[in-house]
Amino acid sequence: MIVSTLQDLSLIDARCGISVFRKIDVPILGIVENMAHFVCTTCGTAHPILGEIARPGVPFLGAIPQTMELRRASDRGQPVTAMDPDGALRRAYCDLANRVAAALADTPSQATEGRAVP
Repeated sequence: MIVSTLQDLSLIDARCGISVFRKIDVPILGIVENMAHFVCTTCGTAHPILGEIARPGVPFLGAIPQTMELRRASDRGQPVTAMDPDGALRRAYCDLANRVAAALADTPSQATEGRAVP
């Protein structure tokens, strides 16, 4: 799984990692966009931080927004999903976890000498 922000340098690193993983046959579950957008505290509207950027040829697993709630919870070391069990952030994380679980279930692997082989 590749996690990237939508900043150019982060996407360059993600593309480089994807290229290396493909060359050495490491399965890639997909990409997660971290800080994909900012959610306005006044109106609740999602605003792209850096605009729309094409994903680098791997499955999209999800996008985690940048919110004040997430920042505050992170600063306190509190899981945001526990702070607001019915909130949008919890749904975003649960949706991401479900997509990762589904991708793992669809990824064949065998243990050979301690290494997963696709």
